[in-house]
Amino acid sequence: MDVDSEEYWAQRAIEREKEWHKKCQETIEKELARYYLASLGHIQTDIAALYGRFAKDNALSVEEARRLITGSEYRQWRMTIEEYIRQIKENGDKGLERELNVLAMRSRISRLDKLYSETLMELDALGHKVSETMTDFLTDAYKDNYYHGLFDIGKEIGLPASFAKVNRDDLTQVLRNRWSGMNYSQRIWKNQRLLVRTLKSEMMTAVHRGESIDAISKRVSQRVDVGISNARRLVRTELNYVENQSAMDGIKEAGMKYYRFSATLDRRTSATCRGHDGHVYPIGEYQPGSTAPPLHPNCRSTIAGSLYGPDKKKTGTRIARNDKGKTYYVPADMTYEEWYNKHIESTIIPTGNANWKTNEQGYVIVTKQIPKIIKHYRTATHAEPNSVVMHYGKPGPHEQMDYDFYDENGYLAMQIHCGNHLMPRKHKFGEFGEHAAHWEWTQKEGKWKGHPLPNTELTEKERRLVHDGIEFKRTQR
Repeated sequence: MDVDSEEYWAQRAIEREKEWHKKCQETIEKELARYYLASLGHIQTDIAALYGRFAKDNALSVEEARRLITGSEYRQWRMTIEEYIRQIKENGDKGLERELNVLAMRSRISRLDKLYSETLMELDALGHKVSETMTDFLTDAYKDNYYHGLFDIGKEIGLPASFAKVNRDDLTQVLRNRWSGMNYSQRIWKNQRLLVRTLKSEMMTAVHRGESIDAISKRVSQRVDVGISNARRLVRTELNYVENQSAMDGIKEAGMKYYRFSATLDRRTSATCRGHDGHVYPIGEYQPGSTAPPLHPNCRSTIAGSLYGPDKKKTGTRIARNDKGKTYYVPADMTYEEWYNKHIESTIIPTGNANWKTNEQGYVIVTKQIPKIIKHYRTATHAEPNSVVMHYGKPGPHEQMDYDFYDENGYLAMQIHCGNHLMPRKHKFGEFGEHAAHWEWTQKEGKWKGHPLPNTELTEKERRLVHDGIEFKRTQR
């Protein structure tokens, strides 16, 4: 078994997430939008019916509405409308005219209540359609991801002759899981109740202001658009939950004990997912919304099985995406922060400050030594933070030891050469030509560029740091 298998599983999980995200956009999201727009059409028809009868009377204020709803006057019709109109014309009775207007306004309010009840029934039917459609879609997504995930695992390490098939009861339990406090069905009805209350408020406000049919229809349309957006966000988030839950169930079925969190390497990735990228967790710590995706609405992060736990270094490559959505490959063990700093914009800056470890005598403790067999070592400008790399100069009787010192963020801060590189005229320093070259970093076009400053004599502290290198050079005489 090759360690690269883990990266293969991670890449396949990312590919499936992308595939199902696209399928989500092209199928269920469009279907849900059609449901909402159809309901909007029905509600707007009811609005037109409400206004059709009272088009001539559109001057009801909020204060009048409040008084009419709570007041005790004019609650019963004492005669027909025709009789009211006849008496008003004959007598010019302003009090009678006011009574008629109030009763007419009360009728409008009762009509609004009727409109609200019709809207309630329409959105109830809409809720059932949304719930049924999402259930079917998430069921298919779980099955597809579970079996494909097991297949990918089996290709690399094999699987038992018999493995668990998707059980209806277990699948129901997955869909009913209140991983974020509510399951998707409960969130659908919560969103529907919110939409109902909002539409009622909007319609009451519009009628009290005497707005036109077009104005109130526009109000309702805007709120339904919000409902569509909420439904789209919900189905995308629940899809991510189902994808990763099916992956976890496959990981358990295969007998693995760990899983690895993978964030998408592009600019859209949230700060929350960036912080989890590359982390390996025991399967017992799997918790959607905490140690596993989705960590937030519209989350795109994935998980994949890990055989070795958090201490095993990954090899191979992983997928990243540029601003145009094109994919390319980076080292498999590169985290999101490392990728962002290298390929997008560096947020880690060179400081020159470091905490290089020393022994009791103050001699530096080398963190990495380059073997002598490497004759032409090229100093790296970036390495592990606070590290010191020692390598040898030209082999032979004039061989010397050179040291590269890196700051707290991994930028090359200083080089100390314990000899003159066989160029005594150029390096007229110290006893053997030993000298230091401090590095200066400047930012150009969003990236940090470094270069060495002119060579200098070693300070007492620097000389003590490379004591072993100077003593080695002394033996070369």
